[in-house]
Amino acid sequence: MIKHDTNLEKILIPQNLPRLAYISDVPAEASYHGSMLLYRLLEFYPKDKLVIIETGHNFSTPNKRIPSVPHYKYKNPFIRLQFTRYKKSYLSFLRILTPLRSAQISSILKKNRTEAILSVAEGIGWMIAFQVAQKNKIPYHLIIHDTYTSKTFPNVFSNILQQANSCLCVSPFMSDEYRKQYRCNSTVLFPSRSRFHYGYSSPSQTTINNNYPLTLAFAGSIWKHYITMIKPIVEILKHYNGQFHIYGDATPETINASELAGYDNIHVKGYLPHAQLIDTLRNTSHVLYSPLAFLPEDDNMRLCFPSKLVDYTAVGLPIILHGPPYASQMRWATQYPDSFVTIDSMDTQAIERAILRLTDPATRHSLASNAIALGQKVFSWETAWKTFTHCLLNP
Repeated sequence: MIKHDTNLEKILIPQNLPRLAYISDVPAEASYHGSMLLYRLLEFYPKDKLVIIETGHNFSTPNKRIPSVPHYKYKNPFIRLQFTRYKKSYLSFLRILTPLRSAQISSILKKNRTEAILSVAEGIGWMIAFQVAQKNKIPYHLIIHDTYTSKTFPNVFSNILQQANSCLCVSPFMSDEYRKQYRCNSTVLFPSRSRFHYGYSSPSQTTINNNYPLTLAFAGSIWKHYITMIKPIVEILKHYNGQFHIYGDATPETINASELAGYDNIHVKGYLPHAQLIDTLRNTSHVLYSPLAFLPEDDNMRLCFPSKLVDYTAVGLPIILHGPPYASQMRWATQYPDSFVTIDSMDTQAIERAILRLTDPATRHSLASNAIALGQKVFSWETAWKTFTHCLLNP
């Protein structure tokens, strides 16, 4: 696996970066999902210029935090209400408290001489962060990774986006639509890889050999909608003696309690740490599978982006993208027809054609090579870092 030259770090970090406060309900820690992506983004920010203020219900674990950075946390009252049917009312209640929370946080910012604020549109912290920025007359930068917040607080969302110094959107589709809809200063900030784990530079050996049976692998959470999508794939693979491996939080019990019960070519592998997962996928699989459910079209499906592709393109295997034509990953992939195999329906014959296409070693090798090159370009830490720091330096 390629690793970066640590000396490059000094070249990439501008000396005039502002003193930054990250204020959000989403903790920046080396764990998973959005938290890991934020950790990667902020890990090399100058430690003497960064302070992290956590405002949600999930606080970071000390041993997973960015080291040597001050952390503060503000726990919300009556937190259990956030996990009930009263969630929207509860968040509205918390919004009423934002002036009080803003005053508390402002004292920390003055102590740290903060010059810019970063937040994530999740929960209530991004609104607190905006009030703090307004009160202290400092630039405000917002990362947007889904559309749920825009539906929960539509008027507030619109107002803040129009006044934010930058809106860092997770996909080009979100960036384009929000720029038109809200007239905001939107920029695409794709999820990125770790600074020191760039991915493999060549396809896996499994792309060029014929050590069948063909093995497809899925890494992530198995939603009930994914079960329906996986079932015909497993049936087709079974016909050709193929295997389907599942990595993540699924257990044999959950699979046996679903529509996938009784298929002996499904193997539940459990959760693996990031680096181990990349190596295991590379050495034991032929193809990676990335689904997006065939649900009625909604903004989240259209505008968001699956972070799974950040790691998938680092493995060195061909990738199947499966989902409705309006889904973000499917629209994005149309720009790169030589990097992915796409299936935009639940038609059994279309699924079988895609799988049979990937039994050819030359096809697998070519697709894997192109996916590697694309991932290195789009999802690299340098790309995300340059985008992020450009916004901070040009508020």
